[in-house]
Amino acid sequence: SLASQTFHQSGGAQAKHALTITDDDQATLAFAAATSTTTNESTARTVAVTLTLPTGAALASSVSVDVTDAGSGSAVSGADYTAFGTQTATFAASSTSGSTQTVTLTPRADLLLEGNETVALQLGKPQGASAVGTQTAHVVTIADSNQASLAFLNATSAPAAERTASIATVHLTTSTAET
Repeated sequence: SLASQTFHQSGGAQAKHALTITDDDQATLAFAAATSTTTNESTARTVAVTLTLPTGAALASSVSVDVTDAGSGSAVSGADYTAFGTQTATFAASSTSGSTQTVTLTPRADLLLEGNETVALQLGKPQGASAVGTQTAHVVTIADSNQASLAFLNATSAPAAERTASIATVHLTTSTAET
């Protein structure tokens, strides 16, 4: 503590000195993982943001970071998932290292056979005594709930003559309907 120190001055014109103490106990906010996957197109996915502090430290005041849709995934906002907008992860005063806050991505179910799609999220605009860490991007994969299969209705077929056309019937089955 500087309060318990004794300073002596002898001679010279320098009567004052400014001392700057740099606070290096800054909070770091980052995604807990680089990727995650939804269970299906109907189930929301929470994404964790983690607080990292120096050993033994706790927040003196709250800190927060914005999570936004980077717009670079293959899923379409408003069609494949509810528009994400900006969600803020806030850590209250006295939070400790390893604490997490979550944001939620909500997929929208559809009947399209489109395969898995992705949503890219990003961290930005840290508030309070905080900075973003190294894991500033997170990709959520929306698992397509719709599947399809093809099957021949008959295992074998034979034309009546060599030059006669044969017809094979194929059956398409999807998880949402049969055609």
